[in-house]
Amino acid sequence: MRAWTRLAPSRPGAHLVVAGRVDGPDPEGPALLAALEALPRTHLLGHVEDLERLWADTDVCVLPSYREGLPLVVIEAAAAGVPTVVTDCTGGREVVDDGTTGLVVPRRDAGALAAALERLVDDGALRTRMGMAARERALARYDRPRLWTALEGLLRSAARR
Repeated sequence: MRAWTRLAPSRPGAHLVVAGRVDGPDPEGPALLAALEALPRTHLLGHVEDLERLWADTDVCVLPSYREGLPLVVIEAAAAGVPTVVTDCTGGREVVDDGTTGLVVPRRDAGALAAALERLVDDGALRTRMGMAARERALARYDRPRLWTALEGLLRSAARR
């Protein structure tokens, strides 16, 4: 939210689209959503069924997590050719190749997050280059047959123990 309030005034064509719902019993969730909704050009979509259309309308994905597992939203964005800005936490830094498929910024640093978003918003050629690299990487690393084979191997290995 702090990064968006820095970016929005100087980028009148930019829109912040928040898809999904607040996970778990986050006591700050409702207040945060209300504060976000009050910001200019902010759109809270909630749960989205048509991800293909959402990604087609998206220029940059951002996941400013403090902690993360395997961020599927970043893999989905990459598969759709959308570069991502993530914070430097487990999961995000493993999925985004900083400077190649997206950008990695320090956690809890709204200025760095805003600067990374400005860089991608302002440079269409960079967005395209990173988006193409992200798609290639996602298809090479995260396609279903490869993931199912890896999972099967992991389960077989665990069963042998």
